[in-house]
Amino acid sequence: MLAYTRGEIRAERGDPAAATHLVTAIAAADEADSRFVAGIARHTLLTSAARDGDAAAALPGFEPLLDHWHGFGMWTHVWIAVRALAATLSRLGRHRDAAVLLGALTASPRATTVYGADSARIDAVRVAARAALGLDFDVAAAEGAALGDQEAVALARRLTRS
Repeated sequence: MLAYTRGEIRAERGDPAAATHLVTAIAAADEADSRFVAGIARHTLLTSAARDGDAAAALPGFEPLLDHWHGFGMWTHVWIAVRALAATLSRLGRHRDAAVLLGALTASPRATTVYGADSARIDAVRVAARAALGLDFDVAAAEGAALGDQEAVALARRLTRS
């Protein structure tokens, strides 16, 4: 957990040394069969790469991350991964897909409130999608809001492949 915490703090600062700590955390968590710590460390490693590196290369990594949390029924972490996926799609110029996911996030009673840096990232995704889509943003968001949790996760998984 200490290696994960060190990596998480550095990742929020954009420090490339974060990856070393996160890889150490994943190895230790896997050895101890601590799936939760391994999952959060993998999440931070992936989202940092998507945010600060090659978003297209990071995109396929979201499917196993979604599967990991969904398999445990950990909806809080599923939706955190969906938020990060929406930001990655936005970074790739896939604003309609990001808007659909934002709609699903907004409508889900299982999605948690967003705070801090995540809130700023989601606000930026929303602003970029509105600017790119205009009135079609509301249509896309409504499409996402109508999905329901399971359908939204299925869509999110598909979006990692295209």
